[in-house]
Amino acid sequence: MYMFTVYLSVPLITPNVSIVPVIDGQLNISINVSKLCIGEYPNNVTVIVLNTDNEMQDNTSISTQFNDQLVITGVITVPNNLNTFIVNVSLSNNGGEYLPTPSFGYSKVGPVTNIDSSIDNCSTIVITWTAPTVDDRLSILFYILKIYDAITGSLVDTVSVYDTSYQFVDNNLFIHCCTYVITGVNELGEGISNNKTFSYQRVKILLLLSLIYQ
Repeated sequence: MYMFTVYLSVPLITPNVSIVPVIDGQLNISINVSKLCIGEYPNNVTVIVLNTDNEMQDNTSISTQFNDQLVITGVITVPNNLNTFIVNVSLSNNGGEYLPTPSFGYSKVGPVTNIDSSIDNCSTIVITWTAPTVDDRLSILFYILKIYDAITGSLVDTVSVYDTSYQFVDNNLFIHCCTYVITGVNELGEGISNNKTFSYQRVKILLLLSLIYQ
């Protein structure tokens, strides 16, 4: 006996579709077909990624093979040039197109604001910033902080920060100029960076004493 599946008619109900960002711009697609009758299963699933102008940026088909729980699963990768995008999932079988599924909108992390810096105990540089407003579904995982020598343009250090402040010791802090580039990261990858440059100057103690006792 041979078992086969037929795709003859479009269901009156639209299967539940869920999209979950995982990491580095990848999206997990799940389609629950457990409430469909035999002959109503989709044999084509197309995932369309649009920009905010409703222009198509990507068009990907995923396998319609379902698991023991009657759920179709697939993974797509969003083009990395999109900060904000919309995902539509289109279902069809030999009977035609299913009713439209809801659209899903996502955004990468926006730029941080209010970047500030101060000196503590003469040699510790403290950097603070304000987190951007984020979608409740996509929290900020961490920030990438890049420290540049603003005079030479060379990269001094790159660190991952899990708060909105960071501090480091610079024992040579007499005349120094640093640029800080801060980027939030969520499951979709790196967001929009922001930067600010600060100049630091500390008077050498011997020079200060000579000025006092003149």
